[in-house]
Amino acid sequence: MNKSRSDTDLHVARYEYESGWVVAVDLLELAIDTESVTVDYLEEEAVIGIDTPTLKTEIDLTLPEQEAEHRFNNGVLVVKNVT
Repeated sequence: MNKSRSDTDLHVARYEYESGWVVAVDLLELAIDTESVTVDYLEEEAVIGIDTPTLKTEIDLTLPEQEAEHRFNNGVLVVKNVT
């Protein structure tokens, strides 16, 4: 497993496994609820929009491949390959 972390305000971790990959974005630390988050996919990129009264930003994440899906798990946005 390979793990790397970006140096943004949000904690972003990337994991690669034999069966696929996962990108995790920690939204809990900034108290961002899932209603304030949108995720759009453009080829091999996930565009994460955050729109709260105190934070409006857009984050572009490069993904290892085009096919991806996302879910929220206890305040963490999880983007992973479609299996």
